[in-house]
Amino acid sequence: MAAVIVTDCKLYRYRIPLVCPLSLKSETYTARDGLILKLFDSEGNSGVGEIAPLPGYSRENLDQAEQQTGRLLRSLRDSRWESLRAIDDIDTLVSTVVQTSITDAAPSVEFGFVAALWTFLAARNGTPLFVGSTKEYVSINALLTGDEDTVLSRAANLREQGYTCFKLKVGGRTVDDDVRLVHQLRETLGDRCDLRLDANRAWGINDTLSFLKQVALCGIEHIEEPVATFDFLRELLNCGRPAVPIALDETLVEVGSVFQLEKLGPALDHVSALVIKPTLLGFGRAHQFVRLARERKIPIVISSSFEGPVGISFLAQMAAVANRLDVAAGLGTLDWFPPQCHLSGTECGRIDVRSVPGIEKLDQRWLSEVELGD
Repeated sequence: MAAVIVTDCKLYRYRIPLVCPLSLKSETYTARDGLILKLFDSEGNSGVGEIAPLPGYSRENLDQAEQQTGRLLRSLRDSRWESLRAIDDIDTLVSTVVQTSITDAAPSVEFGFVAALWTFLAARNGTPLFVGSTKEYVSINALLTGDEDTVLSRAANLREQGYTCFKLKVGGRTVDDDVRLVHQLRETLGDRCDLRLDANRAWGINDTLSFLKQVALCGIEHIEEPVATFDFLRELLNCGRPAVPIALDETLVEVGSVFQLEKLGPALDHVSALVIKPTLLGFGRAHQFVRLARERKIPIVISSSFEGPVGISFLAQMAAVANRLDVAAGLGTLDWFPPQCHLSGTECGRIDVRSVPGIEKLDQRWLSEVELGD
């Protein structure tokens, strides 16, 4: 079996202007910054990945990610790996990449690096990006934020465009205001659209129970992270199956491993979805949580951390194989980016996964090449 040889690699830093401000915790951003890496061989094959730490959520910042990526890429020149004829041995791929130069790669670096190598190997071997994928499209949920009027008007417009799944951010208003908005939103969407909520750990136990009781008849698919701590989560789930199904997101990043998550014990049986964000988790840990969810038959929601089109496209490919059925992915964040960054199908609530866009989706004015040195 022939060896895989990476003969060249390039790293670009990007700054993409956003079409509307992005509020993350206490900061507001008007542009998204990140890295694009490309791998090449002498036969014209290439792979691409995106590294985009999310400010306020990622443990690493962009400068740290760039330094780590530079060291990894320098180690790659003329490096060889055992060729993977059927590119489905993700455990080997992750461990091989991470152990080449950095024993503790930052999550966003690991994700982008694995994506670049994975797409490179797929191109070199002439195989699908994910073996076993038969879907042409994956559904995505629309993300609803802002004041009441903005939420309701955006929801109505996107429903007309073809979106069938929506996620509303709650927890930033009073409980009563959030309850009222959820009821209004359900009335706006009608009964044929799925509605998800995301509280980002906003509440204690009492406020959570009060909120869930008041929206229990609104047909909520699930609510992400209603309570503020892991201990509160265990307490909530140990009360029995909640009035609204519970999904985990920040908890996965906090606990960091399947072993730690399973300390929930029997309460884990009351978890209705795992929201998996590879940029925040790293590819290896994300893959472990996907395997756990499959074993327990828990729906998997592959979700973005406001990556650009290169990262979103790879996440959509992951989403296409994560579940047997079409579970809407949390990839409706490209609306914050200029239209040229949008992927095929996103205007009607889905992403075409039959191709993987490369760096051509990005305006050259947004890119600057990083000098890797020797």
